[in-house]
Amino acid sequence: MSRESVADELGRLLAAEGLGITATPQMFATLMRRACPDDGASVDALEKVLAAGIVSAMQEGNGGRDHVPVLADRLVQTAGMSEPDAQWAIETWWRAIRPATEGPAKDWSAWNRLEIPESAGGMSTTRRSIVHLIFVGVAAAMGGALWGVYALSRGEAGLIKPVADALEDFKGWARPMVLIALGGVGGFGGGILGWMGGSARGGATFGRLGFAATGAFIGAAAGGLVGLVLFGLPGMMPGALVGGALGAFLGLLVADNMTGQNG
Repeated sequence: MSRESVADELGRLLAAEGLGITATPQMFATLMRRACPDDGASVDALEKVLAAGIVSAMQEGNGGRDHVPVLADRLVQTAGMSEPDAQWAIETWWRAIRPATEGPAKDWSAWNRLEIPESAGGMSTTRRSIVHLIFVGVAAAMGGALWGVYALSRGEAGLIKPVADALEDFKGWARPMVLIALGGVGGFGGGILGWMGGSARGGATFGRLGFAATGAFIGAAAGGLVGLVLFGLPGMMPGALVGGALGAFLGLLVADNMTGQNG
């Protein structure tokens, strides 16, 4: 039996019994010798790695592949193994337990490339496009209205200076509502413009839609505040509009960049 076959049997044993079998070296050796009766030397090498505690270190993340030469040298000195046998046994264990300890690799670009199905919700292509526009627009509107919500939560006192200065001519409920209205309208328009400007470059995927909506929310909130600081209350709507548009567009660029790096 070749060493490749022994490695395959090790993988099958771990898949069937789980990593718990490594806690009982004698049981592990018995099962491996039963599966590989013609290659006792390779099984012995695997057993020595297990008995030396190297497998436990690998499971805890303390025995990566870059440590193989050092660990092999330790086995040569303490267990009387040849260096090729020690390196083979450690490499074989490392490959066998890695899927169980690390799990499947996360490929975020796969989610980002996942197209929104044509039949989603039974809607036509035109109607779905409108829904995507509204989704990003609403996210930006929420960002633009954020400072109105802030003013509503803080009441008359405790507002930061740009917001307080912008609202000095308003009293009561009019104070937060004017910010919500101006920021919401500006952000909504900006989010729609940003999505329209960038969605044609890569279509509608779940990743692009999510990043665009997040960017639109953050951009509209930041743009609205900048507008307040620079121009007072009249700057709220254009600030949220520009910020929402830039945020949505930049969100699309980030999504496309992640796809390019991982694809």
